[in-house]
Amino acid sequence: MHLQIDGLVNKTLNEDESKQAIYELITCLEMTPVDGFIFRDTYLGPSGYQLIMESHIAFDYIEDYLCFDIFSCKDFDPEKAIELTVEKFGFKEYKTNLMDRSFLPSSGWKSAII
Repeated sequence: MHLQIDGLVNKTLNEDESKQAIYELITCLEMTPVDGFIFRDTYLGPSGYQLIMESHIAFDYIEDYLCFDIFSCKDFDPEKAIELTVEKFGFKEYKTNLMDRSFLPSSGWKSAII
């Protein structure tokens, strides 16, 4: 699954606040963190990245706009993820996009000739 949450936020979280929010999300979704949390401050705003055993969670601030991604090979409850992310990162307005990353063939798959 790939969940994207993009929108306006009330404030920009600092490194400690971001790390805490990400780890709460990982715990809530029953995922497994790998290595440490990466946080970089850029001229547009901070970016964060957490590798998880199931894939990764990443975010980028562009001033008061936040782009947030959860990529996972493991299924998770998107509503629970949205609710917690919106609460912890302080979204005022947001839009979401959910894509299925199923590895099993389905009617939506296209054939490729190589």
